[in-house]
Amino acid sequence: RQQTRIAEFIVGGGYRDKKQNSYFDFSGSPDYREVDLNVWSFSPRVRFSQPLSGHENTLVAGYDHYRWDYRLSKSNSLANVGRPINRVSAAQRSQAFYLHDTLRLGERTTLVAGARRERFSIDASDVYDAGAPGGGFGSAAAPAAQAVSVSAWELAARYQFEPQLAGIARYSRSYRFANVDESYETTPAFTQQFQFLRPQINHATEAGVDYKGPRASARATLFNIDVTDEVHLDPFTSGIGNTNLPPSRRRGIELDGRWAPVDTLKLSAAYTYTDARFLEGTLPGAAPLANVVIAGKRVPLVPKHKFNVASSWTFAQNTRLNAIATYVGSQYMDNDEGNNLGVMIPAYAVADLKLVHEQGAWRLSAAVNNLFDRKYYNYAVRSQFVVDRYNAYPLPTRNAALTLEYSYR
Repeated sequence: RQQTRIAEFIVGGGYRDKKQNSYFDFSGSPDYREVDLNVWSFSPRVRFSQPLSGHENTLVAGYDHYRWDYRLSKSNSLANVGRPINRVSAAQRSQAFYLHDTLRLGERTTLVAGARRERFSIDASDVYDAGAPGGGFGSAAAPAAQAVSVSAWELAARYQFEPQLAGIARYSRSYRFANVDESYETTPAFTQQFQFLRPQINHATEAGVDYKGPRASARATLFNIDVTDEVHLDPFTSGIGNTNLPPSRRRGIELDGRWAPVDTLKLSAAYTYTDARFLEGTLPGAAPLANVVIAGKRVPLVPKHKFNVASSWTFAQNTRLNAIATYVGSQYMDNDEGNNLGVMIPAYAVADLKLVHEQGAWRLSAAVNNLFDRKYYNYAVRSQFVVDRYNAYPLPTRNAALTLEYSYR
């Protein structure tokens, strides 16, 4: 970081090494995988804080470069992974330039504008060893590559009606790429393939009001999000992997409030209502499933109602007790885009407690999660082979954790 008279220069970089093992029995057809993922990043940016036509203005310009190196060894057991059935290598790159400007027009109005342009590329290969243990009926995915460029932007405004009350509006376009570890799966004939997808594009519109007082704050926001080419797990077409879903829309309202009746007690609550539906589309089914018309159907894994209340009580010096209760409404299961399974992920409510004590750079925490020992799950997936079957993944019952942290400052 370097500060000059006209600008501030910041250079960021990072490295991450992730190793992950997984095993699935698949009813006697075991699948064991070892993944090694290295990510390098380089992110320089410059910030100009100079008046524009007499108005306060801040412009940020930057560049992001990311490099992923992905290696997968696929076998039928841990004991045999030394000679894997498939050895996958992939290199993923992304380079992006962006600008972000904040302009204050007097005391009441703030305008924000930003744009980003990113190029994404991936090259992947798969080596198949028929002589490896369990490899007699395997296959190799054909080498594949993808390169695509996409843009994002944002326009926003804030108007201060009163010192404590403001109106806000925002219109934006964002995107998502399928990651390298989401691209290697199977065809309907259970042969390996690389599945490269189109980028997911989101157009979001938001409008609301924001109140900030000395001891209380509140925010209400209406939103509409149109999604094109959503990246999603699909049981109907491209084997067991990801695909781009038909267009969908999410619209609703977010309410958020905070209140500190005294200095030692903070209370908050938040509620979100979301109506998420597909705008059009028919998914071609694979036997025994028929084609499914999803136009007007609700998007799976999006609950209509979410609500939480929280409190933080500082009852002694450097010691506080945090509590949060969360309610999530029912939602359709993953892969049930047709909303015709007849079973949904049930609504659930859970509560958590956490006691925190801080002393200098040390922090001691004791937490009890799922205080009332609720049995629940927030993810389930419909079977692609049996019409009325699904898999649910329960979350932990009541559990406790004790942590000790030290922060270098």
